[in-house]
Amino acid sequence: MPMKRENYPPDWPAFSLRIRSERAGWRCECRGICGRVHDELLGDGRCRAKRGDRTVGGHPVVLTVAHLNHDGGPCRCEPRCTFEEHCLALCQACHLNLDRPRHVRNQRTNRLLKDGQLVLPEKGQRP
Repeated sequence: MPMKRENYPPDWPAFSLRIRSERAGWRCECRGICGRVHDELLGDGRCRAKRGDRTVGGHPVVLTVAHLNHDGGPCRCEPRCTFEEHCLALCQACHLNLDRPRHVRNQRTNRLLKDGQLVLPEKGQRP
């Protein structure tokens, strides 16, 4: 699903590019925050995925910038911010896994709403 530009600051494209290229060196910065076990072959604990690689299914690795606004993450900024410490460059697999609890929650809420059920936010959960 494409990003909703209205949720991001105007300087997001430049910020995102700087994080992915300069800070991350076009390599996923995940060190297991996504819940996946990362191979230690490279010695730094980071995910091995980098721009130009291919996934197991043969698709190109896409490097994105993820806000660490998942449950328990440090970012609570609305709209989303450009604080470097609130973001990580992640490959699509790590980003999806990091956001998976929110995706599952949204799917459940959408199913209930479709059926006409009233849905209240769970305690401590972000929409």
